Amino acid sequence: MESGNEKRHTASSELERRLAESDARARAAGALREAVDSMAEDANVQEGDEQPAGGGDDLEALRRKADEHDAMQHRMLRALADLDNLQKRFRREVDQARRQGADTLLKALLPVFDNLELSLSAAETSHDLDSLVTGIRMILEQFRAALAERGIRRTGEVGESFDPKLHEAIGTVDSTEHAPGTIAA
Repeated sequence: MESGNEKRHTASSELERRLAESDARARAAGALREAVDSMAEDANVQEGDEQPAGGGDDLEALRRKADEHDAMQHRMLRALADLDNLQKRFRREVDQARRQGADTLLKALLPVFDNLELSLSAAETSHDLDSLVTGIRMILEQFRAALAERGIRRTGEVGESFDPKLHEAIGTVDSTEHAPGTIAA
């Protein structure tokens, strides 16, 4: 599986390769156009003002083909440039959405942080354990509510069997209380 940087490099390399091929075709078409024009001039000089039967039609058809090729070449280059610009815009929008999502979550958690600091200050000056426990429970509920508002919820309770389709393990611990393959914390 390619990383984002490898995909961008591959896409960029492909774009550069196509542009190089396109430039080579454009140079060939230009050389062909010059050859056609030169042949037309030579035919006019040799024949005077008289066109050979059917010769002018062939030259005109060749010129039209060269013009069509140039137009197609231009459309292809525009399409490749549009694709490149679209990819860049998409990357910018994805990055911006990630930043906004992180900012929103962090802003929602700031009150929880403030309340934890207040709780710690109160614990240092007060010896009322019941009010401290009540305050911490309230902060925990505030934290859970902030996460739930953003669609983040806890899956799996301690002692349940670990399911890699539902759960994401942070690590493993040795435990005498829980069987292997169960959620320990």
